[in-house]
Amino acid sequence: MQWTDTLKRNIPIGWRVVPFLEVASWESNSQPPKRDFIYEPREGYIRFIQNRDYDSSAHKTYIPLTKSLSIVDRYDILMDKYGDAGAVRYGIEGAFNVALGKINVHDKNHREYVRSFLASDSIYNYLHNSCMASTRASLNESNLAMLNIAIPDEPVVAKYEELLRKMRDIILKNNDETAKLIELRDWLLPMLMNGQATISD
Repeated sequence: MQWTDTLKRNIPIGWRVVPFLEVASWESNSQPPKRDFIYEPREGYIRFIQNRDYDSSAHKTYIPLTKSLSIVDRYDILMDKYGDAGAVRYGIEGAFNVALGKINVHDKNHREYVRSFLASDSIYNYLHNSCMASTRASLNESNLAMLNIAIPDEPVVAKYEELLRKMRDIILKNNDETAKLIELRDWLLPMLMNGQATISD
């Protein structure tokens, strides 16, 4: 182990400490007018991701797909800017609203490591508290600029990425299966209650 003055702690020999914004950047998105919102999928529209969508899929929203929108896939890292500022989000594909920010990791082989770093209790608490202490309680790039991150050597990062990506795939698959079961339950339960369907022994 070796001492680093920047982090005020020991890190493994061979690791390096760099400013967070050297490994990732912050991206915000535009907010379309509410008159453009629709609530069923339609050709030419895209899922509009809002903070509440990570707790419930009951209010899915779609907006016109335009070139000006920033699009994320299910593995991209998003972060709450308001409310639960600093909370790390992922798992939904679409365009994100102004209450979320995207973390663009420059090296895709570091994405899971950076996600774990941001999701750690100490970093979440720091970002959340620094945001709440500002005059305008909104997380932005200046909050991330205060962070430093210890980067392992490349073989360690590559192995970590491989293992975590497999776990992430399993989590997303389980989420998909859960969503299908919930949809089936919500369709079947009213039919059972009003007698349109019955369960035989």
